[in-house]
Amino acid sequence: MTEPQICVVSGATDGIGKATAIKLARSGAQVIAIGRSQKKGMETLRSLQEASKPVGSIEHIFMPADLSLMRDAARVANEISTLNDKVDTLIHSAGIICGDPVWTDEGLELNFATNYLSRFVLTMELQELLNRSVAPKVIAVASPGSHPDVINLNDLQMKQKWSGIRAFKQGQFANDLWMLALQRNHPSWIVSEIFPGLVKSNIFRSAVKLPFPINVAAFVAQLVGLTTEQAAEVPFLCAIAKDDSFRGKALGPQLKVRRYSKNALDIKRQDDFLNASTDLMNSLFNRS
Repeated sequence: MTEPQICVVSGATDGIGKATAIKLARSGAQVIAIGRSQKKGMETLRSLQEASKPVGSIEHIFMPADLSLMRDAARVANEISTLNDKVDTLIHSAGIICGDPVWTDEGLELNFATNYLSRFVLTMELQELLNRSVAPKVIAVASPGSHPDVINLNDLQMKQKWSGIRAFKQGQFANDLWMLALQRNHPSWIVSEIFPGLVKSNIFRSAVKLPFPINVAAFVAQLVGLTTEQAAEVPFLCAIAKDDSFRGKALGPQLKVRRYSKNALDIKRQDDFLNASTDLMNSLFNRS
């Protein structure tokens, strides 16, 4: 019997992440679901077990973690490593929108920590397991090509100049730089970044003090947006693809290819940001 694909999904207890995880379970994959709420995690686990019944007995796993904290991202990666000898697919779907200036107890700006740096840390900590897969995939749900380069490498935590909309844009553009660099530095991996479109998602309902442009988008999304199940279709298709047709791609709804900005495609800009991210991670974990 063929072993199931091992898929790690962050943000798997709600929204697009949960819908993607359920689709993967239904397809026969083993899902390791990461989420902050223990209660929602148990509910998600039951949904995953129910979804996979038609394809056989597969044991899915829930791991609680607050991905605004890098120590939690590193811890959950270590726990995954103790349970598995490989990871086939890593899907980053955890995200927040916080319109208040908030810094975590690790000194990180909350949007940047949750929407980008935890993804970077989780991927770097799991890279050995990803390398053991025949065709490792890393998929990030973000908004590729949508936001300008507002990143100041000397003030990544925005303590000198903070605004809600800039904090949101920084996290999204950070994903653009990182995913492009990740594909370039790991040519055997299949790296994809996905804009799900306007979605009727809890990310808007649970957001704090939304900046005005995001408030408008949230209002429109609740009226005409995709359901989370519809929005999960593209990350799911990327995850189960048998070929490398989505390698290095930025995709939108219905697999429409999106274009990265000139700044995002700048290799020196990618490398400078990657080095800054690595230095930040090493300083947090007291690594030389």
